[in-house]
Amino acid sequence: MATSYIPCLFVFAILAIGVALAGSCEKPSIKSSVYTAADAHFSNHGIVSATFNVQCANKAASSSMDVYAVFRGRAVQAAQDLDSSQYQVTFSEPVKTYLPAGGYAIDLYDEDGYAQYRKAQRGEAGKSSVPEPMARIEFEYPRVRHSLWVHSETVAVLLLLGASFYAYSARKSILS
Repeated sequence: MATSYIPCLFVFAILAIGVALAGSCEKPSIKSSVYTAADAHFSNHGIVSATFNVQCANKAASSSMDVYAVFRGRAVQAAQDLDSSQYQVTFSEPVKTYLPAGGYAIDLYDEDGYAQYRKAQRGEAGKSSVPEPMARIEFEYPRVRHSLWVHSETVAVLLLLGASFYAYSARKSILS
């Protein structure tokens, strides 16, 4: 009776090895675009949103791969579009204290690389053993603009209304 499980275990082992080999991305090619919000009129947080495509040499890994993004020490899993190999990740940081203008990078890891990254962060491995990212998206964060609370158009309309009210009041007092 015990020998009937051996072929099933053999098939399961072959499938597990196939899934493990198909899961890692070989020679990744990344095409990305990064959006950064430069206006801090109503917000005190800077937004960094990256959209990217991942193409692997082994096509099977491109469509079923989990991608993790690390930006300034914060790691999140990238959201994947179900219809394509497009991913998106968004980070929010306080502008004044944490996100000055300058060059930044988002490091991308597959599952194996992210596991090694977390292990290095926990201190189970030396700091020199932080793995190289699968890919890196580099971008420039612009200087944040803090616009005026009252726009010039609003001031012009208020002055026009004040002048109209004054003219109407003066006309009414002259006619009476």
